[in-house]
Amino acid sequence: MRALPRAVKGASGLRVSAFLVGALGLCVAVAAIGPFDQFIFGEIASIAIVVMGLNVLMGVAGLFSVASAAIVGLGATTALFFIVVSGIPFALAVAITLIAAWILGLLLGLVTLRIAGIYLAIVTFGMVEASSAILESPTAFAGTGFGLEAPAVALPGGGVVTGAEFAVAACALAIIVGVLTTRIVRRRPGRAWRALKAEPASAELAGVHVAWYRGHAFAYRTPLAVLGGIAATKLERYGSDMPQLVR
Repeated sequence: MRALPRAVKGASGLRVSAFLVGALGLCVAVAAIGPFDQFIFGEIASIAIVVMGLNVLMGVAGLFSVASAAIVGLGATTALFFIVVSGIPFALAVAITLIAAWILGLLLGLVTLRIAGIYLAIVTFGMVEASSAILESPTAFAGTGFGLEAPAVALPGGGVVTGAEFAVAACALAIIVGVLTTRIVRRRPGRAWRALKAEPASAELAGVHVAWYRGHAFAYRTPLAVLGGIAATKLERYGSDMPQLVR
């Protein structure tokens, strides 16, 4: 009776080891390729982070939201505002922005608790229009209407993160987010989200706290959208310095 659990644990351990080796190999490969390819891999990793959060919200929980683009833009601009205008260090600015994004996502899920389907899409589309008006207006928050210029990421010791290092970090971050998202979806939150997607009323009768899990589906998506937006913005800053991108 004990052989089966050990075999299952052994197979699981092999899968984890194989994944870690593959992930490490990917990061090493990204570090070894040319600047243009590093930029492309970093952009793909940034988009993957956003898509993983969107997949949880729409694919797993079944909540049809079109506000991801607005959240990406507002989140990246907010982080840049803290860094450029307020002079806050990069790591602290990112942490503050992610916490604010989590709160915003939770509130958005609670406010739209009784809205679903196409009506939820219409409400969230309003966020897209509002964000466009905010980001295109010449203000201290959005710059001259064309956005704030992203500075290079400074290290605590006084050094500066290179484009290659940031691309590798973006790929590693996408891998970490993918692992965490997979674990969450396979556990209790994922089962509750799938129940909400199938039939919210039945899920509530079965003991699923609809408001709690709906709010946290939005709260999980929003920081990932912001994180992907920040990574993409920083990569664009490095990309502007690459002669290989001028074609």
